[in-house]
Amino acid sequence: MSEAAKHTPGPWVKVQLGTNIRIRSTGPGGLTVASLAHYRSTQERHANAHLIAAAPAMKGELEQQRSWLLHWIEDVRSGLKPTPESLEKCLSDVEAAIAKAEGRK
Repeated sequence: MSEAAKHTPGPWVKVQLGTNIRIRSTGPGGLTVASLAHYRSTQERHANAHLIAAAPAMKGELEQQRSWLLHWIEDVRSGLKPTPESLEKCLSDVEAAIAKAEGRK
């Protein structure tokens, strides 16, 4: 695997400034990660802002799911099965990340 990306650490938040939306880091200095000003619609601008702001959390969730999947693959190879509860937890975490990306959380 290649070296990890050196992106601005999350979490990121959506900040409305007039008709402009900025995505800012909540870390020291509150750096602006992105600025969204010109879109066909306000709805599209807000949807894109939610998706961008959720990126660090989604990356973290994908890394966690990858870790769990690698663990489950090894379990299955050795004759064990994932429990329904562990699969439900995985699904719940993925659904929460999607909800955040869609601005529902």
